[in-house]
This record gives sequence, structure tokens and C-alpha cells, in this order.
Amino acid sequence: MEKNVIWAVALSAAVLMLWYKFFPSTGPVPAMKPPAGESRRAPPAFAPSDIQGPARVGRKEPETERALELDGVGVVLGSRGAAIRRWRIREGGEDVDLVNSPGGFPPLATFPEVNFKEARTERSPGGGLSSQWTGTLDSGVRVDKTFFLRTSGVSALEVRLSNPSRSRARLDGFSVGWTGGLGTVQSEQKENDSVTRVLAYPSPKGEVVKFKTGRHPMEYRWAGMDNRYYLFAMLPRPGTFGFLSAEKSKTHPGEIRLETEPIDMEPGETRRFEMDFYVGPKGYARLKSRGLGLEHAVDFGFFGFLGKWALKALNRLNHVTGNYGWAIILLTCGMQVLVLPLSLKSYKATAAMKKLQPKIQDLQKRHKDDSKRMNQEMMDLYRQAGTNPFGGCLPMILQIPIFWAFFTMLRNSYELHGSPWILWIHDLSRHDPYYVLPVVMGGGMFLQQKISGAVGDPNQAKIMMFMPVVFTFMFLKFPSGLVLYWLTNSVLSIASQYWYTKKNAA
Repeated sequence: MEKNVIWAVALSAAVLMLWYKFFPSTGPVPAMKPPAGESRRAPPAFAPSDIQGPARVGRKEPETERALELDGVGVVLGSRGAAIRRWRIREGGEDVDLVNSPGGFPPLATFPEVNFKEARTERSPGGGLSSQWTGTLDSGVRVDKTFFLRTSGVSALEVRLSNPSRSRARLDGFSVGWTGGLGTVQSEQKENDSVTRVLAYPSPKGEVVKFKTGRHPMEYRWAGMDNRYYLFAMLPRPGTFGFLSAEKSKTHPGEIRLETEPIDMEPGETRRFEMDFYVGPKGYARLKSRGLGLEHAVDFGFFGFLGKWALKALNRLNHVTGNYGWAIILLTCGMQVLVLPLSLKSYKATAAMKKLQPKIQDLQKRHKDDSKRMNQEMMDLYRQAGTNPFGGCLPMILQIPIFWAFFTMLRNSYELHGSPWILWIHDLSRHDPYYVLPVVMGGGMFLQQKISGAVGDPNQAKIMMFMPVVFTFMFLKFPSGLVLYWLTNSVLSIASQYWYTKKNAA
């Protein structure tokens, strides 16, 4: 019976991991159509002294672009809708363009039918960059749009509408956002769309809200979109944007937009719409240091509080070792020490149940036609031996939250991106290119079964022999940092179990 329960726990964990990897939730929503008639010129080199005066912009002029470089980030702004065309992150040994909508509705575009003209691009006194673009709507309203790119990682956008005419002007409103999902590292391309989320923070319960589709009141501190390693978030000034619209489906990678109410402008009136925005990695410590609540986008799973503790400990160990691979090993060792008393109780209960197996089988044969009598005598047998069929399982159940939190943390941790360990493991966020770690891990699980001893039921024995194979194939494409944790945990479990078995062999 004990083996049945253990298998239920183990297979449940396997199903959770498989479901977590292959079956994220999505919902059906229609796709947005991109604006037509866009063209492009090669982006000119950035020069802080380049200044062009504002002018009414013709609609048939070709699109121009401005390439900017700031603090390891390469940004290309385009004149059509005064939008972001490229946002390249350069770290971890890999360039990643987070703009994932080529030819589509470009990120942070406003009035995409207007081909804006670059008015001024210059370096700010604080070390950032500002780039102003201007255009005129058919209604005669002038639009001045300024990007403030900052070294802190949190940038800003200002849209200023001016009515220079002598009559009132009415606009249906405008929107600004990000469409097409986010780009990501090469190793995550295959499942990028499935892990992309449209989200906002906070909910009334202080949690992240995940949207599938629809239009909602903008009553959140920030709204945005993320994938496993990167985040786009908009933090508007209160009262500037009344709604957010969201789309996410199997055919639509994701879209988030902030929308204004219709706008009535008196002659000579000027209206400003301002917001901060973040585009970049989802490193938990980095986001938390901004003090904006962006760190809540990092998914630590069901046992999030344990995952945050594990990540904090992992980062401290990395500062000591200078290597996340060794930090994972040390942290796993520390976790094994913490759960060792539970593990020893499990080994003790397993050994006791193994000694009772012959008597249990005898009871099953003698009372196979009287289940009530058989169960009663089995309970008496357990009581006399001072054990119970769940004695070996309960310690394992108590350990599941710790191991699952660590699993989720490593699976989603941006900190491992581009971090090497030793030899051929050059990036702990990618799978082992030679599959050595998962194969060794499977071998360790097989060895652990041998040490545990044979199962009384032949059918259960066959299932137990198949388990290492299932886990090996399941872990082949998992990040090598995650496999390293599981391998280290298996090796330590084997060592402690072998030590206990030898000690109590008599």
C-alpha cells in the first residue's frame, strides 16, 4: 500500500510538470489587423546634435527611423505612428529583439496613419536620451510625442495634443500599447507564444491579473505583457487612460493597449498624456529595486513565498561562489540537510514495511475472501510493529512544496540566463546540448530504486523500472540548471538512503 501512495505522489508531480510545460491556458480571441502601406528606410546613425524643426507632415512620405543606443539597449524609433521598431537587449552573450511584430502594429504607436517627423533627439542631463516627434492630424490638432529613455531602465512617454485653430476639435481618442507578443532568447522560441501573458497589477487581492481578451477599466498600477524572461509594462499617470484592451489566443501571441476617452479640445487648448514604461528582463531583484511593483510579474508558482526565499538564497550563494551552477549545488545540499529528519523517518517507515511484506502477503492469501477481516488484522499488524502504511509517504508529501517551489523558481529564473557552470554547460537556462545531465540523472534514479529494494507486487516493480526512463525524457529539454538541481538532489538522496540502509542492515 505504501508503494502505491508513493507512486501516486511521484506520478502526480510528473503530471504537474508535464502539464506546466505543455498545456498553458489560452482563450480564443480575434487578431488585430496591422495598418497597411508602411515602408522603411535604413536607420541613420545617431548623433545627439541632429535637430530637425517641426513641420506639418505629408501622409505619403516614406517612413524614417532613428537608431539610439543607451546602457546596453539598442532602440530604433520609426516615424509611422512615432513608434518603437526595435528594442534590442544586449546581455547574457545574446542579442534579443523584444519587438515581435514585424510589419504589424508597432509598439507604442499613436495615430499610426500619421507619418511623424523627428523634431529633436538629444542626450538628457541625467545621462538618458530624449527623442521628440511631431505630426498634424486631419482635424488640425498637432501631436508632439516625446520618448524619454533612461539609464534606470524605466523610460517615459509624453503625448501632447494642441489645438491651434479657432474652433473646437473633437478626437475619438487614441490608444498606445504593444502587440505581437515579446521576443525572447533562441532557446525559448518554440514555446514563447504559449508562455506569453497579458497582465496587470494589482488586483483587489493584491495579485497579478491575467487577461485573455476584452476591454477593462484601467484601474491598475501597471499593465503589460510578459513571457518567461522579459516584461513590457506601462505605468500611466492617474486619469490619463480610462481603459485597457487585451487579446491573447493560440493564433494571437498577445496584445495590450491603453485607451483614452473621446477628447474635446477648445481653441488653443493643450492636453498632456504621460506614462512611464519598462521594457526589459524579468530579473526579480532588478524589478523589485524599481519600487513599482513590477517584480510581481515573476511567476514563482503555487508556493511562491518559498520560491522567493530560494531565489534570494541562490543569489547570495552566487555572490560567494561566483557561479550559479555551484550555487545551485550548495543550495540543494542545504535543502537536503533541512529535510533530512523527514527523509530518515521515511526510510525508517519503508524499512519497517519491507519487513512486514511476508506477513502482509500471508494475510492477503488467508483472508482474500474476507476484506474486512484482512484489513482488521493488517491494522493490528501495523500497530504491533509500531508503523503505518503512510509512514514513508507523509515525509515525502511534506517535502513537495519545497521541491516544487525550487523547480518553478529555476524554470522561470532570468538570473540563470547566460550563466555558465563548467565544461560544456555554457548557459544554465538552456538544455544540456549533449544530454549528459538528464541521462546521469535517470541513472541515479534507477540506482536509488535498487537501493530501496524490490517491490512486492510485480506490476508495481515494472512501473518503478519505467519511472527513470520517463523522467529522463521529460528532462531532456529542461534548462540545465534545473536538471543540475534534480541530479544533485537524487545523488544526495541516494547517499543518505545508502547510509541509512547500511547502518540498519542488522
